[in-house]
Amino acid sequence: MQELIASLVTQLGVTQAQAKGGAGAIFKAAQDRLGAGQFDQLLGGLPGVKDLVAQAPTNAGAGGGLGGMLGGLASMAGKMGASNDMVQAAQLLSTFSALGLNKDTAMKFLPVVLKFLETQGGPELVAKVRAALKL
Repeated sequence: MQELIASLVTQLGVTQAQAKGGAGAIFKAAQDRLGAGQFDQLLGGLPGVKDLVAQAPTNAGAGGGLGGMLGGLASMAGKMGASNDMVQAAQLLSTFSALGLNKDTAMKFLPVVLKFLETQGGPELVAKVRAALKL
């Protein structure tokens, strides 16, 4: 995973902590969508992926500011019956905000992560992750 973190830092100009947290948030979203068993089958064999999932911020909605607002919106959307896709998107945005990253930077994470996954597991792995994240 150091290669992925280095790519994110270099290509996006983020800190190492932001790179780890953002990549972890993306992998956590995939894990939430796939379920732990299928996630382990697809990505569990990649060294360090579980460490990144563990480093994803979990209390993004608890703070103030934009992160708190987005986390609150995600919670409210869930209670109102909004689609899981909308709730997941709001939660991801909240997580990136908690890392001090704006929406534009957050949107640049996914292509870097997917490119890394392609080098690790090929296009079939990327297709499965994309399907799980509904991309």
